[in-house]
Order: sequence, then C-alpha cells, then structure tokens
Amino acid sequence: MTIQEYAKKEGFDYAEDTGVTWKGYRVYSLDYVEPHFVGEPMFALVKNHKIRTNTPDETWDIFDAVTPPDENDFDDEDEDGEYD
Repeated sequence: MTIQEYAKKEGFDYAEDTGVTWKGYRVYSLDYVEPHFVGEPMFALVKNHKIRTNTPDETWDIFDAVTPPDENDFDDEDEDGEYD
C-alpha cells in the first residue's frame, strides 16, 4: 500500500511528506484538500515499509518535531500582554 492509499483509507485526502524522521519513522502529515479543524493533528509514520497512524500520546511530540518553533508557539504573550 502506498502512503497516499493509506491516507485515503484513513479518511484523509492526502499525505504530505514532512521531511522529518522521528524516532526512526518517516513522518507524513495527513490532511484534507479543504481545511478541517477538528481534533488534534494526525500523522502517518513509516518504518521498514510499514505504515501506522500516530497514537494520541505521540501527537504533540511529533507536532513539535515537524513544526518550526515560531509556528507552534501558541501561548506566548506579545508586547501588550495579549496572547496570539
């Protein structure tokens, strides 16, 4: 099964290679053509030609690994003491 077939089987439109290897797994972001903002991010993990979806416990570790720090820093106060 290809990574794109796996994404569709899991209910997503496509998988995008993040270019990141996390704990020996190549990480693919599972996503939709039209934005859906329901729940936590989902990733497909590939290792030794086997594909699996991340577990809930892995989600934010993987997210941190694939997202540049300036894009995942949601809780920093700005100069006015407001949150972004």
